[in-house]
Amino acid sequence: MTVAREPQESASAGVGRATAALLTARPSTPGWRRTLRQLTRNSNTVVGGILLLLLIIGSVLAAPLLTRYDPLATNTRARLQGPSLEHPFGTDDLGRDLWSRVLYGGRLSLRAGFIAVGIAIVGGSLIGLIAGFYGRWVDMVLMRLIDVLMAMPGILLTMIFIFSLGPSLTNAMIAIGLASIPEYARIVRGSVLSAREQTYVEAALVVGVPAWRIMGRHILPNVVAPVLVVATIGIGGAILSLAGLSFLGLGAQPPTPEWGVIVSDGRARLRTAWWITTFSGLAIAFAVLAINLVGDGLRDIFDPRLRSR
Repeated sequence: MTVAREPQESASAGVGRATAALLTARPSTPGWRRTLRQLTRNSNTVVGGILLLLLIIGSVLAAPLLTRYDPLATNTRARLQGPSLEHPFGTDDLGRDLWSRVLYGGRLSLRAGFIAVGIAIVGGSLIGLIAGFYGRWVDMVLMRLIDVLMAMPGILLTMIFIFSLGPSLTNAMIAIGLASIPEYARIVRGSVLSAREQTYVEAALVVGVPAWRIMGRHILPNVVAPVLVVATIGIGGAILSLAGLSFLGLGAQPPTPEWGVIVSDGRARLRTAWWITTFSGLAIAFAVLAINLVGDGLRDIFDPRLRSR
């Protein structure tokens, strides 16, 4: 009887130790106060956050209060007027107020950037989690597919999706998001491979925790920081890509007040009506600069190699 009980007692003791390891070896995450203190002490994050906040307030929240013109309303009597008190950014060849078009265009560009990156995060995180956690042939198949997509230039892959879906603002957002999935899948897979070897993950496997719960509760928190940093910078890249596609006629279509469309409208009048492309181009640069500053600050905070310097 004593000999028969030894394996059971040994197994029970192993499960008990695994349970204790699972409870005590949970990854420690910095508190909100510490993270907030680090954010406020980082000059890039502070400056970028202020600029981004001003952009969001001006274009998303207060646009109707900052202009009295409809961005789509035409006035042939006021066509191609330079910057003035009446029209701070001037007017285009149809007499539309460019100040209002740039303000309302910020709504579309910011929303498109966030949606495109959101699509990339969801798709890339799902593929990366599955490939990194299960490994073996699952990892091989998924990563070879990602390698094929990454071998193609991003703009070419985006244009392929656009040609398949048709040129529009919505399809451009989807195409940019789909084309960015491989980058996030790679990042998430690398983080999962590292987190999978931790003690608390092994303990969860020993006690029979379901795979979906391990990925969601124990592995996914380790992926948030690197994905957040890349996503923040990726929003700026998505805005640039969307403006480029709209400039080529593959994104937002006229008369939509989108920054890329406005730049495209003024390209034929660069010498006689420079303000059409200049102010919309500055708006794109302002948004991308603000978002990249926030992304650089987050990288400085969450990257342990930079944090230890």
